[in-house]
Amino acid sequence: MNFADIINSATMGNPKRIKPLVLWTVLEYLLRGMPYGILMMVILEIFNPIQYPSIKFNLGRVCTYCLFLLINIIVLYIVNQKSYFAAYRDGYVIGAEGRLKIATHLKHLALGFYNKRDPGDIGAYIVSDYTNVETLLSHIVPQFIGAMAMPVILLISLAFF
Repeated sequence: MNFADIINSATMGNPKRIKPLVLWTVLEYLLRGMPYGILMMVILEIFNPIQYPSIKFNLGRVCTYCLFLLINIIVLYIVNQKSYFAAYRDGYVIGAEGRLKIATHLKHLALGFYNKRDPGDIGAYIVSDYTNVETLLSHIVPQFIGAMAMPVILLISLAFF
């Protein structure tokens, strides 16, 4: 079973439900990588006069980079909140809907179904298996996406240098 099948099963056949989670996570990791690029620009600006003595130190440009860094941190905080709430909201809503769907299905089954099975197994399926779905959608998927997005973002950024 591949990752797409797992997501499809976890979202009950509607993987588009996690699209906001994916978008917010990629944006968050993009913003997490930006301070490194900004700090690299500050370091280059500081060492420019050492490397090229004819160039004077440009304090205004360093201050501008620091302002960009401050703006980046503020925007990162806002996007981080959106990403966090999207991940947890979507994960737990999907888990709750899955539990309700199973409970509705179990309600319509014949009593003979319950005589053949241990009631604890049915309860464990509803509780623990959907806890795994919630964990997948709220923790594992965002971390996986971030782990895939961050190196790509950094490689693209380094290509400009």
